[in-house]
Amino acid sequence: MGHTFPPRHLVTLSDRAGLRHPPALPELVYPDSPALSVMTSFDSVWPVTTTPDVPIAQALEAMKGAGVRLLLVRDPDSGIVGVVSAGDLMGERPVRIAEELRIPRSEIRVHQVMTPRDAVRVLDLRSVRDARVGHILATLDALGRQHVLVVESEEATGAQTIVGLFSRTHILRRMSRQPWESIPAASSLADMVHPEG
Repeated sequence: MGHTFPPRHLVTLSDRAGLRHPPALPELVYPDSPALSVMTSFDSVWPVTTTPDVPIAQALEAMKGAGVRLLLVRDPDSGIVGVVSAGDLMGERPVRIAEELRIPRSEIRVHQVMTPRDAVRVLDLRSVRDARVGHILATLDALGRQHVLVVESEEATGAQTIVGLFSRTHILRRMSRQPWESIPAASSLADMVHPEG
């Protein structure tokens, strides 16, 4: 038996009607601004993902369409298996792979150029909560990367959930001065950084 839903009572829009909106983010941030103010939180923004077997040209199109420069690589069976950046897709790695394997660039897949999970260095949310923007940029400098993921860890099991990321480009857009002048990382973050060597 179906329900009947009569329309609700309507009123006229007043000439004094205001507009509700989320709190505005500060337009400018500074080295001593809270790091969380520049973190892209996956509570409010969907992370953009791809799969290992996608051709790199298709992954690059996904990046362009979403306006991002980093994709999480997701395997349906084993969760996040790595990350791939615009630099990975457009840099020397695809050229080298094409030459070594003697294949056209169109046959190169994401898993061949991505950074695998066991080589991805991340920040723990507990260390980020009291960090400043300067700490994050110094950490990115030490990593030699444009992005760093943030995870929340369960103390009991050690399980990690990726909750957000920091992007150098996003941070610099929000800063009052460019280019960035490095500020040394705080020891709580520096201890977590393992520069790629």
